[in-house]
Amino acid sequence: MKPEERNERVPSETRCHRWQSAPRQRLVELLTELAATGEGFTAEDLWNKVKLKDEGIGRATVFRAVKTLVDRAVLDPVEFPDGTRLYRVCGERIAPDHAHHHHLACNHCHKIVDLHYCLDSSALEAMATKEGFRIAGHSITLYGVCQDCQTE
Repeated sequence: MKPEERNERVPSETRCHRWQSAPRQRLVELLTELAATGEGFTAEDLWNKVKLKDEGIGRATVFRAVKTLVDRAVLDPVEFPDGTRLYRVCGERIAPDHAHHHHLACNHCHKIVDLHYCLDSSALEAMATKEGFRIAGHSITLYGVCQDCQTE
């Protein structure tokens, strides 16, 4: 799903009584803008943008909202080896036609690319069975260096 299609879905996923206050609606507006870019952002990035629009919204409110949106599958978190955590508006509620996907992540510039294909389920089941696990779900992020960073 293209970023411009993705951003149309953000407001619909936040329509409930808890998201109707003006500060929360500003968060929705910013998330819609971020969805249109298709780029990752930190919770701190989001808070800094929110402060420019409404100084009355606290940092804790923004961080709680991010956690809620991850829990509601509106945001996907991507953890980098250097400890950076970026969020993307690409959860299954936003892109139902590509609900299950993984990510490629650049260790240098933190670019994130969606991968809309998966490992063979029988291979995953075989690995889990060997270790005595029953799989409930999975998420895979492959780390490396993107083409732009390779040429620098």
